[in-house]
Amino acid sequence: MNKLLLTCNHLTNNINELLHYDKFEIILPKKNKQTLNSSEMYELLKEPDIAIVGDDIVNEDSLTETNLKHLIKWG
Repeated sequence: MNKLLLTCNHLTNNINELLHYDKFEIILPKKNKQTLNSSEMYELLKEPDIAIVGDDIVNEDSLTETNLKHLIKWG
């Protein structure tokens, strides 16, 4: 089963609409702020196959040890 990371606030606010998709294990990080920094994203991006991120900082440093197949930048 593919793991889907969602950090985009717009999508996480509407998560109930996404939960019926049984093809994904959805990962929702606890966010106390709008934007996650590069080191926080580094930790989160290690596990998922797919990530939909919002205003979070995704750069070369945060992508060094991922298994991502798809990365979608929302916004």
